[in-house]
Amino acid sequence: MTRTTFTLISTVIAAAALMVLGPPVSAAQAAPASTATGSGCAPVAIVALRGSGENGPGVIIPRRYTPTVATAGWEGTIASRLLSEFYRSTPTAAGTPIVQVPGGPGGYPAVKVSLVDDVVTEPLQANPLYRSAQAGVRRALAEMARFRAARPDCASTRFVLIGHSQGAMVARGVALAAPEQVAGLLLYGDPFQLPGRATTAGPGRFGTGALRLRYGGQAPLIDRFYRLRVPLREVCHRDDAVCGVTPLGIALSIKGYPGPHDTYAQGDTAAARAERAADVAFLRSVVLG
Repeated sequence: MTRTTFTLISTVIAAAALMVLGPPVSAAQAAPASTATGSGCAPVAIVALRGSGENGPGVIIPRRYTPTVATAGWEGTIASRLLSEFYRSTPTAAGTPIVQVPGGPGGYPAVKVSLVDDVVTEPLQANPLYRSAQAGVRRALAEMARFRAARPDCASTRFVLIGHSQGAMVARGVALAAPEQVAGLLLYGDPFQLPGRATTAGPGRFGTGALRLRYGGQAPLIDRFYRLRVPLREVCHRDDAVCGVTPLGIALSIKGYPGPHDTYAQGDTAAARAERAADVAFLRSVVLG
């Protein structure tokens, strides 16, 4: 297999793995306030960024994590699993606010993946997935600014960013745009993953992010993120064709679509429980200091 063929196939499979089906956002869903807070203004708040296509009923549903922390559901499936475990196991963080990044007009579209557009589009900046993520960056920064401006004691609040898939792209962009406001990042299934970093966990950590592979000439731009001095944890599962592309991973993703891209923060195996415990411990360390 030539490198060109490998790159093309890996991008197609990665795009398929990124795809999450769901109907478009309704006006009613776009209406809820984008910030849900607990009591008081904590020094660190949580910003959770959903993956591609997570916009429809059954995904964007109201959630309550503690008596004082509830959301309209814009955090998406993966983050909601993690946050449920985090709040359940960390009573001292029961009032930690969640800042939501909604869809709708002017919001974060979290568009579905287009197998054609995301394979053939040049340059990266014209890719629909990248443009959707950039819209998410703008809305996330606006919501963070709104949160800080709401009360005088919130002006110095910093944010821990949790991103899955396309949401990891948003988290990266937010951290690059406002590093002084970012307390840490926890990323799942990052399409820009750089293989073999010490900050990456999971058996897919030596794989390459699909968009990194697709747009290899943009690596200097992509890798500015890794020069930031903020706590970072990335998690990539084996055979996740979005974050951990390998020749074997392509074959297994074809056979087992959609594969393990949506399996983060869940599972009852010893390995899954250990990974989830490490994710929660990382989040706890950032939130509580």
